[in-house]
Amino acid sequence: MTKWLFLYFVLIHTVCLAQTLKITGLKNKTAYACGLNEIHVEAEGFSCKSLIISTDNGRIEKMPACGYNYVPKNVGVSKIYVKAKVNKKIIDIGFVDLVIKDVEPMFFISFSKDGEITKSDIAAQGYVRADAFELGCVYYIAISVDRFAVKIVRDSKTIFEKNNSGNEINFETRVAFKKLQKNDVVLISNIICRWPDERIKQIKSTSFKIID
Repeated sequence: MTKWLFLYFVLIHTVCLAQTLKITGLKNKTAYACGLNEIHVEAEGFSCKSLIISTDNGRIEKMPACGYNYVPKNVGVSKIYVKAKVNKKIIDIGFVDLVIKDVEPMFFISFSKDGEITKSDIAAQGYVRADAFELGCVYYIAISVDRFAVKIVRDSKTIFEKNNSGNEINFETRVAFKKLQKNDVVLISNIICRWPDERIKQIKSTSFKIID
């Protein structure tokens, strides 16, 4: 009987601890793969200094107070494990599941990702880029452009097409940009990007309208 009572109280204590565990800083408990996600961990009855935080997906870096930088490695679901060190003993507090999503990079020429752009602005560019800013990530993820295709449409007719390698706008495309006219449309497609973990993915196409 004593044994079962002991196990019962241990179970109740563990459940109570799990209910007091709180991880905040993320919208809908969602973090982004390969990005720096700021989280705040609290466990009622335990000081920040006593907490030991770990994960089964990526890495966690300690910050001031109860703050942590979390960098997930893989898309899917990850667990954030929380323990505490009290009087040289390790207490298992519990864990929280987080949803890990991939970022959706945006293609940029100059400071524009789509819409209207001036001829002088687009013609002055030698390079393009893909930036991945997401709600929850505190800095952009270093995503590189492997290749992209450029098409220029004037009066509903294609007047120029060229594939570009890397993030550099090649010579033929730069020459074509210098000949752009008002109301021309520059279509960017087949945009292939490379993630920091060497994944390769095609991102959303975009377009720009020349306004002068």
